[in-house]
Amino acid sequence: MVNIKNPPLKEEEKIKPIIIAGNGPSLAQIDYSLLPKDFDVFRCNQFYFENYYFLGKKIKGVFYNPFILKEQFFTLHHLKERGEYEVEDVYCNITMGIWDRQTWDGKPKNLEQELRYDFPSVQSTYPFLEQMKEFNALHKFYALYYEKRFTAGIIMLIVALAQGYREFYLTGIDFYENGGLSYAFNTTQKPHLLEKMPTFGEENFQDGVHEKNIDLQALKLALQIPNIKLYSLNPGSSISQIIPLAPKQNHPFILLHKPKDYIDDLLPLPLSSH
Repeated sequence: MVNIKNPPLKEEEKIKPIIIAGNGPSLAQIDYSLLPKDFDVFRCNQFYFENYYFLGKKIKGVFYNPFILKEQFFTLHHLKERGEYEVEDVYCNITMGIWDRQTWDGKPKNLEQELRYDFPSVQSTYPFLEQMKEFNALHKFYALYYEKRFTAGIIMLIVALAQGYREFYLTGIDFYENGGLSYAFNTTQKPHLLEKMPTFGEENFQDGVHEKNIDLQALKLALQIPNIKLYSLNPGSSISQIIPLAPKQNHPFILLHKPKDYIDDLLPLPLSSH
């Protein structure tokens, strides 16, 4: 059994469950009769490409890949200014694997210092991962020996666990089973995203840094934690074979269309900041 002492949340937060939403195909296949009445939401990366508000406009925390944080943070600023989303907290997915400590050519880098000086409102995920020792050890083993890492969905789950949440609903975590570019929305016709991450335009791209097995082991660790509830929102999904399907709750949820001309690509940076 995993021995984790969770810090207490504020009184008003204790009653809220949290939805951990990756961007896999199952995000677009939520059984809305399973949603709790009131909940927080964690979203990640290109979540705003969605053509519907799959989980509403209010987001407790957004988690970004550090490699394009500058572009994502600029885009998020405009998403909020336009009223497309309401976002409370922003995180950068730092796990302190070798890719977070040095550049591709071996030069040292300090992502946490970069956050401190350039993005003071963005939190590093590493202190939360460090707090969850069993998860950190699992991640570091696979990072060190197999060059594999947790997906954003698992990192969001770990952060929520570290923050003291007790009731979790998972969706959009599909282990890249249909290939490395399998998402709930189109990612291939996005010129600004492709400029920064050309792999999104490769038809036969296979993700080499994420692997189903490491995410499965993390989920099994989570299931060992006492006094938490872990559910799936997607009948028939792969994750529903590992964690139980949420019970029927039948609370009303209105699936809203995104506004006309909504932001569905990275926004280009001002020329002076390139």
